[in-house]
Amino acid sequence: MSKTLAENIKWLHPYLDLDDLPQSDITRITMVMTPLVLQAKDSLADIAAICDDQLGFTPGLSLLVVRHLLANRVWQVNMVQPIRPSEKLVLLSSLEPLEEIGGVG
Repeated sequence: MSKTLAENIKWLHPYLDLDDLPQSDITRITMVMTPLVLQAKDSLADIAAICDDQLGFTPGLSLLVVRHLLANRVWQVNMVQPIRPSEKLVLLSSLEPLEEIGGVG
């Protein structure tokens, strides 16, 4: 296992389950963030901050949901490339329907 892959897994693993966050919030964040990330014009951190502001969530919540989506492979990325919030996130695919996104790992 590469060092980068191990670091990415370590960064994502704590967010497999989001039992304290309503499914409706996860879905709303996902619906706003997915097209923005797919367009890849801004860094992941900037997109997450825009989403938090737009939806009226506490700063950082959207990035937490991103980690959940990645940990559960709802959003798929090249895991041997570093995942850095300060950079653009390149999605390889995104699963649908959004209703299937949840706290089950």
